[in-house]
Amino acid sequence: MSGEEPIFPPSLGEPGSEVVYYPSPLTPRLAAAAAVPAAVENEQISFTVSVPPASLPHIFAHRQWRAGMILADLLASTSFSSPTAGGGGFMGRLIRDKTVLELGCGTALPALVAAHPQLGQAAFVLATDYNEDELILALKHNVARNADTTSRPTTTTTAAVAAGGAASGSSLKAAGYTWGTSPDDIFDLMPRSVLTQRMDDAQKAPRSAATALAASRFDTILLADTLWDLLSHSDLAKSLSQTLAQTAGARVIVVAGLHTGRERISEFVHKAARVGLCVCPLDDCDGSTTASASASSASASSFSGSKSLWTELELIREEELEGKLARRSRDDVEAEAWTEHVLEFELAREEHEDDDDDTAAAAADDGNDQQHGSRAQLASDDDAAYPLRIESRGPRLTGRRRRFVSRERWRPEEAKERGGIKLRNRWMTVWTLRWEERRLFP
Repeated sequence: MSGEEPIFPPSLGEPGSEVVYYPSPLTPRLAAAAAVPAAVENEQISFTVSVPPASLPHIFAHRQWRAGMILADLLASTSFSSPTAGGGGFMGRLIRDKTVLELGCGTALPALVAAHPQLGQAAFVLATDYNEDELILALKHNVARNADTTSRPTTTTTAAVAAGGAASGSSLKAAGYTWGTSPDDIFDLMPRSVLTQRMDDAQKAPRSAATALAASRFDTILLADTLWDLLSHSDLAKSLSQTLAQTAGARVIVVAGLHTGRERISEFVHKAARVGLCVCPLDDCDGSTTASASASSASASSFSGSKSLWTELELIREEELEGKLARRSRDDVEAEAWTEHVLEFELAREEHEDDDDDTAAAAADDGNDQQHGSRAQLASDDDAAYPLRIESRGPRLTGRRRRFVSRERWRPEEAKERGGIKLRNRWMTVWTLRWEERRLFP
C-alpha cells in the first residue's frame, strides 16, 4: 500500500490453522546486540500451536492474537543477555522459578514459553481458558504437542491430552477455568512437589499461616489481550483477586492491544482497583519497593534501571500532545498517574505479512472482522488446503515507544469514525499489576 501506513490486524490465523512461533529478541537493535542462546538463534526452539475451533465465537479464542506472541517474546527474553537487559531479561524475576497462571490463554504461547527450561524457566505453569469442551481439548493438545523440550515434537498421545496436556507432575498443565468462578479445582493442579516445597518454605517464614495460604496461589499471572470485552472485566478482576498470591512480589503481567479502544484499559484498571490491585512500575519486579502507583512523582523517565524495557525503546517526541497534557487539572493528573507505568510500543511487520495482506485486511474495515485480519496472511491463492500454516519470526517491535494516554480525546486521529482502528492496531501496551499494600498479608 504505497504512501499509506501498514495495517496490523491484532490477530492471525483461522480455526484449525497452525502457527509456528519462533522466540525472538523484541527489537532489531536487540536482535543485533543481544547474546541469544544458540538453540534460539539456530531456530532449534520453536512452538507449533493449532488455532482453536470457533466453538464459542463470541469469546474470540479462535485466533492467534498478536499480543500473545509479544508476551511470549517478553518472557523468552529471560534467557537473552543485552547491554541493558542483563542476563535476566525484562521479565526474568517474574517467571524464573515461579508458579505462573495464564488466563484466557487461547493457543497458550506465553504459557509454553514460561514453562520452557531454556526460556522462561518457571517452576510450574498452568494454561487456562474458558471451560468449554472443544476449546479445552485444543488447548490440551497444544500443551501436549509442545511438552517435549525439543524444537518440534511430531507425536501427541491421547493419554497425554486426557491428562491435561502433559504428564502427571509436569511443569506445564492445561485446564478449563471460567473467570469469576471458584478456582479451587485449578489450585488442585499444582504439582505436589512444588506445593510441598512452598509449604516447607512457608513454615520457616514469620507469620507462617498467612504465608502458607499464599503458597497455593500463583506468583505471576499472564494476560494477553483479555481486556477487549467490557462485560468480562468484573469477572476477570475477581479471578485475579482469588488466584494471585498476596505477597509483595506477586504480579500480573498484561499485554493489551488497543483494537477496541484505549478506554478499555482504563476501565479495567478501575475494576482491578476495586479488588485491591494497582498498576505498578514495570521495573518493580521483586517487591522491594513500596511506592504507590498513584504517587505523583512517578514517571516513565525514572525507569532507568539496568533491566528496563523503557530504555530499550526510543521515545517518540510529541510536543503538541505534551502541551495538551500539561494543561490538565491537578485532579486529572493525579487520577491518571497510573498511565505513566504503561509502556506503549510500536509493532513491526513480520516476513509473512506483505502489501496484499494490507489490501485484504482493509476490506474488513470495521468491527470484529477488522480486528481479526484475513486468510491472506496465511497462504497464497493456490494453497487452499487446511490446516493453513504461519511461520512467525521476529523482531516483532520496531524499537519505538510513545506516551500512553488512556482517553481517545488525546489522540483524536484514532476515533472510530475516522478509521482510527488502523492506527491503533499498530500499537500495543505492556504493564503490571500488584497488590496494594493494605491487601498484603501483615
